[in-house]
Amino acid sequence: MNTSLTDLHPHAQSLALTSLRGHCDAVGRDYDSIGKSWSAEAVVVAETEAEARRIAAASPYNRDAILGTPEQVAEQ
Repeated sequence: MNTSLTDLHPHAQSLALTSLRGHCDAVGRDYDSIGKSWSAEAVVVAETEAEARRIAAASPYNRDAILGTPEQVAEQ
């Protein structure tokens, strides 16, 4: 089983995972046996973080975007 958290705000992701852990405990399931995934709507790489933010702001796919310089994106 894989649970996707892509469409949730980070705070809601945390709540969902806490809830999932509680349900697993209640039924005796190993929480770690369930795959959890997340993906960004966009990855924006530019020479400066400011430029990456400008590009992301112009896109309709900028919610929870991974953005910045190549080094910053690699860290994320």
